[in-house]
Amino acid sequence: MSTGPTGEERPATGFSTVWGALQAHPWITGIMFVCTVGGAIAGPVLMDADWPLIRQVAAGGFLGAWAGLTMTAIKMIG
Repeated sequence: MSTGPTGEERPATGFSTVWGALQAHPWITGIMFVCTVGGAIAGPVLMDADWPLIRQVAAGGFLGAWAGLTMTAIKMIG
């Protein structure tokens, strides 16, 4: 929360909330980043060669992000 010019509290918006979330959860951010980049690198290596390269990278990145989300969500819930 931030304070407005009249002294009332208002919710923070924009970049400050994203940066605050990244600072509050560095391990989750790191895991998501490593999984997404790792998936994007592994995509062209492991996927069908008939697909265009950009599609292989995008699919690998998406699946890597999904794996990172699954790993962190299991730790948060259970």
